[in-house]
Amino acid sequence: MKRKLLNLVLCFTLLSTCLFAETYSLFVKDGKYGLINQDRKIVVPAEYDWISVNDNSVIANKNHVTYIYNSSLKLLFQDSWLNYTFYSENEILIKASKDQLLNLETGVMTPFQRDDRYLIEFGYRDGTGLVWEKNSVGCLYSIVDRKGNVLLKDIDQATSFYKDGFIAVILKDGRSGFVNKKGKLVIETTFYIDPEDIGPRKEPVIGYAFNENYALVKNKDKKWIQFDKKGRSKELPISIEPVDPYYENGLVLIRDKRTKKFGYMNPKFEIVIPCQFDGARRFVGNYAVVVFRDKEAIIDKEGNVYLSKDLKSMSYNFF
Repeated sequence: MKRKLLNLVLCFTLLSTCLFAETYSLFVKDGKYGLINQDRKIVVPAEYDWISVNDNSVIANKNHVTYIYNSSLKLLFQDSWLNYTFYSENEILIKASKDQLLNLETGVMTPFQRDDRYLIEFGYRDGTGLVWEKNSVGCLYSIVDRKGNVLLKDIDQATSFYKDGFIAVILKDGRSGFVNKKGKLVIETTFYIDPEDIGPRKEPVIGYAFNENYALVKNKDKKWIQFDKKGRSKELPISIEPVDPYYENGLVLIRDKRTKKFGYMNPKFEIVIPCQFDGARRFVGNYAVVVFRDKEAIIDKEGNVYLSKDLKSMSYNFF
């Protein structure tokens, strides 16, 4: 499954420390992205190509320049055509001629020293991460802890990093499923992978992960299955399919196979927000971007629709 980051650029120069006391969401106007607060006030105008709102950072892009901000919206780094990855909960690995680690709390950049045994590509979560072995044949992966202890090896494919304490893997011996932080395969299942993503490469291609205690998996039979953390599973109704298979705010984006319209479902498979939208994205904060009757809009968790053209800016300016 192809996994692409949503991107967007912010150019804040003052008053940032209070902002992340609020919850921020995306909105779209004339095809460009901006940010609103929980009161649906525009705090960043829709001028940007993409934006990613994370737990402790905002990463944004405009005209091929990527900007990295911390949780208080202080600009920490910017560069053209930036190649980066989240290395840990509080660090971003800037990949360039000289790789550096950017600390999101302090803003300090330090030289990145790779382990002699491993090519660290995908970072750690809670001290456990996925690595690609330098000398391995066929792009095999291993799971290691921060001390270099190998928890699981001979991984043929995987998700990029741990989420909710699990990572999806396909082992060289043919087994597949979700591995816990001890390196144990505790939930066995199969994964459907887009044929275009299969081939000799070192990037992980499995696009399934736990989020908010559930994982939605399309198996090799192309059936959608939901797993909880105890490995209990149930099959989704055949009339719907997840579009972005990660729960946010207790809801997941789905599409009605008959009408091709988009809506949102909870883990009980109850359609909380009807499939009535021509386009939609997963929730970011309190709101989700949708296309409603051919108009750019956002919705809240109750399904109330607010047109982008009607959103108002804050009375003060952050630029």
